[in-house]
Amino acid sequence: MNNFAMPKKISISPHAAERYLVRVLNVQPTQRKVHTARLFLSYVLSNRAVKVRGWSLEGIYRLKLIYRGICFVYDINERRVYSIYPSSNEDKLEMSIKVPVDFTIDNSVRKLTTKREYKNLYLKEWPIITSRGTVLYLDLGKKILYMDIYCRKILGVKIKGILKVPVS
Repeated sequence: MNNFAMPKKISISPHAAERYLVRVLNVQPTQRKVHTARLFLSYVLSNRAVKVRGWSLEGIYRLKLIYRGICFVYDINERRVYSIYPSSNEDKLEMSIKVPVDFTIDNSVRKLTTKREYKNLYLKEWPIITSRGTVLYLDLGKKILYMDIYCRKILGVKIKGILKVPVS
């Protein structure tokens, strides 16, 4: 199989996000979950090398690509993912991410985290709770980290119960 380099920014259709939630994660989609899935998938699939499974030339040039247990249909001209379904017996792409090393961190975040938690931010994949706009909320156990994907910045950490986070 050949590899394909995804562009730096891609968009995910609402249909693809719904298919990801239903087919891959077996979760009932809501409007907030679909928005969160779109933001997460756009971040994860952008600027990646993925395997090419096939292509179609039916007036529109679309590729079938594989990445971490999901197969997705990608339109090269529009830079958009149109559909997602599980790939064969590989581990599926869960809705969790590591905190990227190049994200800027405010000093208030360092004050609210222990040295161990701060070190684990970059080493462990954290589950995504929900999103608002371009901000993803990550579950750190007893704390919630919120980070802006497009500004590449960690906005803060709050102890659970203090910050009212919309649960999807």
